[in-house]
Amino acid sequence: MSIPKLPQFETHQKEAFSIHFNDAEPGQCLVKEITIANAPVNAQGEQQFSVVFSSADPKVYEQGVYPVSHPELGDFDLFLVPIYGDDSEVHYEAVFT
Repeated sequence: MSIPKLPQFETHQKEAFSIHFNDAEPGQCLVKEITIANAPVNAQGEQQFSVVFSSADPKVYEQGVYPVSHPELGDFDLFLVPIYGDDSEVHYEAVFT
């Protein structure tokens, strides 16, 4: 299980990712925003960035590690934090340092 890098998320922006917030059917989320940090590259020489996923399910799940899957990028776990929510959608952010 390998976590995708910045170029992979950029390639698949606006595509659906399945996030398993609970034991029921996985939620479908879109990559809403990718932000590149104004920080030095990390020890591996990679740019730090964040990805915001948008879920059409108005239920807000607590921050935590959730299984994520994508048809081309495979399965991986991400620590997601809810950062915005209203009656129509919730945004979750993952930060890569």
